[in-house]
Amino acid sequence: MAGAPNAPLRIGIADDHALFRQGLRALLELEGHIEVAAEMGRVDDIAPTLTRTPCDVLLLDLQMDRYAMAEITPLSRHAHVVVVTASQEPQEAMAAFRAGARAVVFKRFAVETLLNAIRTVARGDVWIPEVLQADLLNGLQCRAP
Repeated sequence: MAGAPNAPLRIGIADDHALFRQGLRALLELEGHIEVAAEMGRVDDIAPTLTRTPCDVLLLDLQMDRYAMAEITPLSRHAHVVVVTASQEPQEAMAAFRAGARAVVFKRFAVETLLNAIRTVARGDVWIPEVLQADLLNGLQCRAP
């Protein structure tokens, strides 16, 4: 999904709080290699916006004008999805990964942590916060025959 090697990383921000979106845009654009290409405040606006404005990574808040968990799978066809959430429920994070999210970043984390997650998923990898790694591993082991 990433463009040319030296092209800026194109980011979409989907969050219903304008102040959060604008603040995140300002912080991300301090990074020389990142361009915030789109902002969306409603779940129904995300897919049409990503169709018109291609992004490499979508930062998605799950709690918008409606719950956005079901949107992860179709949105992951347009961009690598990084869930950015205030919820710290391991079950919700696991559900997001099962739906196709490439990372889950808690809003309480530092900006550098978010940047690390963005860089990781832009390379095509998955980023899992340390606080969730044991929960995710336990969930996988419980499913094993």
